[in-house]
Amino acid sequence: MGLRDITIHRTTVTYRDQEIAVRGISANDLMLAAQDYGPQIALIFGKVTGDGGFTGDVKQAIMSFTREMPEVLGATIALASDDYTPETVEIATTLPFNVQTELVEAIFHETFYSEAEVKKLIESLRRMIAAVSGVLTEATQPLTSEVGIGESGVKLAS
Repeated sequence: MGLRDITIHRTTVTYRDQEIAVRGISANDLMLAAQDYGPQIALIFGKVTGDGGFTGDVKQAIMSFTREMPEVLGATIALASDDYTPETVEIATTLPFNVQTELVEAIFHETFYSEAEVKKLIESLRRMIAAVSGVLTEATQPLTSEVGIGESGVKLAS
């Protein structure tokens, strides 16, 4: 079985006899949303991977972000419905709260099969952030010794 044979699963939420089908969020979706909502997504990411008080309570985190950043919620719904435009983001932000909640839960369940997977992802992200932070810290250390001739020498860390 190859990628061409895969069918992306969707969950349908009904709003006043109209169906809204959503799928799980992908890395590509996150990159698209980051172009428009980078600072907000960084804040969410920091709260989830840091000590934002959401450890083990993913639904609490989702509800908090829904209230704090409705435009990111709208973008998430639009992306998961494969119709990401400024107009559809605005429409998604004006849906009734209970419909938004149903959609976010559907997107969550399409993205993650269990909360254990979310915890595993967060731990992986924390390890990656720590590794990248360590490399960046090392790369920004002052150079302390010189190799080469005179002032044109290349400085190396000792």
